[in-house]
Amino acid sequence: MPLRFAHAGDFHLDKDRYFADTNQCLEWFVANAIQASVDLFVINGDLTTYKGTIKERNFWVDSLVEMANHAPVILVAGNHGAELEGDLYVFGCAKGRHPIYLCIEPEFLELGDAAVAVFPYPRKAVMAGNDHRLGEAFTRQLDEFNRRFEQRPGQYKLFFGHSGVAVARVSSGQPLVGRCAEYPLDPLRSLKAQYVGLSHVHLSQQLAPRVWYSGSLSRCDYSEVEDLDAKLQQPNREQLTQEKQGGLRVN
Repeated sequence: MPLRFAHAGDFHLDKDRYFADTNQCLEWFVANAIQASVDLFVINGDLTTYKGTIKERNFWVDSLVEMANHAPVILVAGNHGAELEGDLYVFGCAKGRHPIYLCIEPEFLELGDAAVAVFPYPRKAVMAGNDHRLGEAFTRQLDEFNRRFEQRPGQYKLFFGHSGVAVARVSSGQPLVGRCAEYPLDPLRSLKAQYVGLSHVHLSQQLAPRVWYSGSLSRCDYSEVEDLDAKLQQPNREQLTQEKQGGLRVN
């Protein structure tokens, strides 16, 4: 049986900017995924730009419950707001027919036929080290994920992470906060996963075979100038069903 999943991130829901537009994009994302009968949702960080307001949280809770009523949800911590300092816990407590898995530390999850490695944005304590140590820690963690993947030959293998990658093209209006965690591409190329899904960079793009930035669903800042028609051609803006190894389908 094929595995279908919906992957998106960098929503940056903001009650004062593009709130209705972002809402519509998120509603489309959920409805499209449910229509495609996905087996898994992955919400890959930066749900809001700042610490979530009541209005923003209420909308996200409703959306996550709708997702969880259809399939399991993996919720990954990004670098905006206070996602690494407890701002996502209320979402992790939301209840649907399927579980919501909140990941604020590296995790390895087994969900039916899928083995899923998750690498959230690093905490400030980890960021305090130099770039060399940050890259070494990233490579060690991915080596551990590969070891676990190798022990599960019969499962689909997925990786999701929220971080910068050195070769990525950054959207002109992307709101960055301070120093950005940026990793080399080679460890991601070496992952024994059928799909490597990234967020943090808002411009949808493929970095290597199997390695994708999903991109943001809508413009997140007034200064973004990229052609929206170009974004529409990327995988999370169309009704995509792309064959991958072993019958894996990416939506």
